[in-house]
Amino acid sequence: MATAAPKSNGTGKSSNEVEAVSKSTDVDELKAQIEILKKDLSALTGTMKGMGKTRAEALKTAASDQATEWKLQGEAAVDHARARGQLAYSQAEQSIRENPAMAVGIAAGVGFLTGLLLRRK
Repeated sequence: MATAAPKSNGTGKSSNEVEAVSKSTDVDELKAQIEILKKDLSALTGTMKGMGKTRAEALKTAASDQATEWKLQGEAAVDHARARGQLAYSQAEQSIRENPAMAVGIAAGVGFLTGLLLRRK
């Protein structure tokens, strides 16, 4: 078997030596690019984390504002219902004072109907 003698490229180095230097340079460049990518990925991760925190804070604030608004609306509805209940109570009380016989008759009728309904069971 014959082996090929290393060829010279005119620089005094064989083509295998030139290839080895070229591959070494390519590997070094690739390593440098990988390091740059790692740094870029780290920066991107930090940016996305910051954006996530900002968005979470905005959503938390919006939810808190909405809850406060609903609380105020609920309190207003309770106050309105309380006022209407008090008005109805005072109107009923006034009606009973003006017509006590009718009030007793209505109460007796309601009691009689309740008795009929409960007796059927």
